[in-house]
Amino acid sequence: MQKIIVIVFFSLLCFDGAAQKNVIRVNASDLTGIALPTEATMDNRIFSRAAAKTTLEVNATPHQITIDDVEVFSYKNDSGKKNDSENWLEQVKKLLQVSGYTLYPDDNDPSFTWVSRSEKYFLIYADAGKKKASLYIGVVDLIPSIQSSAIQLVLNESKTVPLPDSTTLPKTTSSTEKNNSALIGNWGTLTGPKVNWQDGSTGVMVVSGVSKGFGIELKEDGAFLIVTVVTSGRPNYRVFSSTSGTWTSTSNQINFVPTDRHYRKWENEIIMTDEHTVPDPFIMYWRKGMNAYTNKTCLYVRYADETEDRELCAE
Repeated sequence: MQKIIVIVFFSLLCFDGAAQKNVIRVNASDLTGIALPTEATMDNRIFSRAAAKTTLEVNATPHQITIDDVEVFSYKNDSGKKNDSENWLEQVKKLLQVSGYTLYPDDNDPSFTWVSRSEKYFLIYADAGKKKASLYIGVVDLIPSIQSSAIQLVLNESKTVPLPDSTTLPKTTSSTEKNNSALIGNWGTLTGPKVNWQDGSTGVMVVSGVSKGFGIELKEDGAFLIVTVVTSGRPNYRVFSSTSGTWTSTSNQINFVPTDRHYRKWENEIIMTDEHTVPDPFIMYWRKGMNAYTNKTCLYVRYADETEDRELCAE
């Protein structure tokens, strides 16, 4: 007789009271030791690091490889041309090669690249958009057997990425007039219930359930990030969706105006969908409360067409 073992784990995302201090300008990657093509932003906020780690795990977990430390970088693309973001990421890869690293593009998803040098191994995720380039670097203890040959990059040396107009972060202005300060922070979790089946005849644990994660980051400067993660073992698929934009609030309503939604779906570890869209504005109704079991402060939200609240807690 098969036994159902339900393993529930929640990694509650913390509100970072000193969030601005954790978003800094840098010129190099400490993990890899390489210089960056131009100055970029490194984001050490808990929510951003958790989202980056979850993205990398989508590719690493099927190989039974874990992600340890991560770095989250973004390059602000003032030109609005996607080619400039792509060029910045290509230069990062070129600098890795110059520093002695070997790069192996993932066989199923070119957004991911495995990197090795001596006994140092990394998994890198790169995404080029019109407004910015995103770069996630994750430390791994090994890389999978690589079927494809090492990547060979040939860059046009005349192509350069323009430096941002300002080398300092934009000043954060108070938004208490339009946003409720009690809402600012990171709310929710990027991991959820996982259901495993134990095959009675073989004793093998088979991942066959669905894991769902949902989190919201509401920033003091009026920006937001909503992340949804869904994984399933049978059928084998993974979905990662992130929506960003601006937000305002009233006494019981949050108004969201998205500027980008990045939706990715993998089936049998092969990426099937990778698209950017701009959703219509939407609202969520909200209230604050406390979880009766953990005594943690939680944000309870629901979309306009929903009847039940979602509980999103913070530490």
